Amino acid sequence: MKNIIKRIEIELYSPTSYEVIKAQQGDNKTRIIEFILYDQGKPYILENQNIKITMEGHRGDKSSFIKDCCFTDNIISATLDSDVLSEPGTVCAKIVMYNSSDESILSTIPFQISVQKNPCDKRKIEIEKQSII
Repeated sequence: MKNIIKRIEIELYSPTSYEVIKAQQGDNKTRIIEFILYDQGKPYILENQNIKITMEGHRGDKSSFIKDCCFTDNIISATLDSDVLSEPGTVCAKIVMYNSSDESILSTIPFQISVQKNPCDKRKIEIEKQSII
């Protein structure tokens, strides 16, 4: 099952506004953001081009990450995993399209993820101790 939490339509040659996506701390590969690309209203097909696409940014604790993205036709899919969503706060991120041959940047798509604190942090759960009298 593909759990898409947000579809963002992007006109490549127009200014891009920041989108804010909501997620839960610690979620792992259960949420996907899809970026649908257009060139003057027509689908911008990514296949058969010399392109590498990554999601780059920093987590709520300001540590950095880089993740590879998948793409088909004119759709880029970015999967949110427990690494990206490890800390509560605002994740500032961008999709970056590179020319594979010379690593030059072709385009960027900025966005933010609001990561809500997980009310049950499994790293800090203590088993209730009971004594028998």
